[in-house]
Amino acid sequence: MSTNQEESTNRTAIEHENESIRPSSTREVLKCGFLRLKCTKIAPNPKNGDKYWVIFYVKNECDPILDFYNDRQPVNKPTGTVVLTHSLKQCIHVSPSIVIDERDDNFEFAITLDANTVRLCAPSQDLMDDWIDCIRNKLRQLKILSPKDNYYSKEPSFMWRRRSLPSVRPLPPIPSQNIDIQMNTPPQTTASANEPLTTETSPNSLYEPLYNSRRDTLPAAIRGHSSIDILPLQSRDSSRNTEFISFNSLSTSQQQSQPLSLRESQVLKLQTEISHKDGVRVMIRKKDSYESIALVNCFGAVFVAGWKQKQYPQLHNTFHIGDSVISICGQKVSSANEAYKMMKQQSLVIEIVLQRVPLGKVFIMKREFDSQELGITRNGNSAEVIDVVPDSLADKCGLGPKATPIDPKNGTECNWIITEINNRPLNLFFKGNEVRDRLNAVGKDISLLVQPVDLIKALKKELKTFKNHKDYVVQ
Repeated sequence: MSTNQEESTNRTAIEHENESIRPSSTREVLKCGFLRLKCTKIAPNPKNGDKYWVIFYVKNECDPILDFYNDRQPVNKPTGTVVLTHSLKQCIHVSPSIVIDERDDNFEFAITLDANTVRLCAPSQDLMDDWIDCIRNKLRQLKILSPKDNYYSKEPSFMWRRRSLPSVRPLPPIPSQNIDIQMNTPPQTTASANEPLTTETSPNSLYEPLYNSRRDTLPAAIRGHSSIDILPLQSRDSSRNTEFISFNSLSTSQQQSQPLSLRESQVLKLQTEISHKDGVRVMIRKKDSYESIALVNCFGAVFVAGWKQKQYPQLHNTFHIGDSVISICGQKVSSANEAYKMMKQQSLVIEIVLQRVPLGKVFIMKREFDSQELGITRNGNSAEVIDVVPDSLADKCGLGPKATPIDPKNGTECNWIITEINNRPLNLFFKGNEVRDRLNAVGKDISLLVQPVDLIKALKKELKTFKNHKDYVVQ
């Protein structure tokens, strides 16, 4: 036998031996279930909305794969034929659909790849969230998707600019006395402590103003919300406004000299809306309001008890738990059913006049150091305040130990209950230590919105009468 034949024989034997020693491929199944597949570039043949048994697994600990079958298959060893398979190594992101059609159980989410998109539909909101969380977490572990961290870039270097030299050009000659120059003098605004603002315009103005601009009397920190307007009060006394603006021992002069922090501006804005008893005008789209807001009847008025936060997160900047609905599109509201009928009759935009948390009070507390106690005693793990420690931060900010109940049958006093912490609503059906963790959050400034406990209990009772009431719980 020649030398070349011997070498080829040995090489073949070594390859067979390596194949027998080499371990078989691993398969880690993470999720499986029935999903509907929308027509995409990778699946143009299946009909739109066909249901498939989808298995999400990781092959050899590095390759995430989605397999599609016509029928239900065993998890570990599928016996059917794979209709469609696709690797998620080039996945860019996994996200739910912006608009979800709940009436058809069409909870769509998309897996965006480098060249195409896989569009899938789950039968329920919970299943869609489970699929998205499962795929996202595994792809982050495999370092295919970037983790949800903040990326910090290098601080830009400060470049000194050379100031321009003073001009050496001669000044123009002074005009003679025969020339009459008329200047457009801007309006001059004068104000005193007890008199309203008055505007004086110079008689030498060459042009009249195109628009009679309305000067806002609110601080600059609380202006700029385009969808909320504050209606003017018909009767207001100066002492009440003075007491309101100087909240938490901050005088008006101090607010003008010192820039307001985020918490202070949020509290000042909310206090301004609460103080206007004539109401706050809110402009929202019909598709964002109809069947997305939980309006309930309590104590002869219509209150906001929640909204669908996941589908309509923009409503967080519009409503607060405990808002009272006064009118819709100029028509007074007497019941929740009447309010829904008015919303349904509108075309595109709905105008709602609210009385902002009429029974609520908002406070801001400044800790001297992190984790300093606020001096609030709660009823177990709930948000109900049963006592306020004297000379504590809460006591110094004006939070009294008891509130006035909305129902006279409950007596003259009742406990407060915290409904918002740092401008973020609390879950009315709290779980575990959620309230404690929110109160002990990192930061020295903390704001609280409290309301009478009998009102919140009534809102919770009415909210439970809604179908799928958990969808309206905000947190």
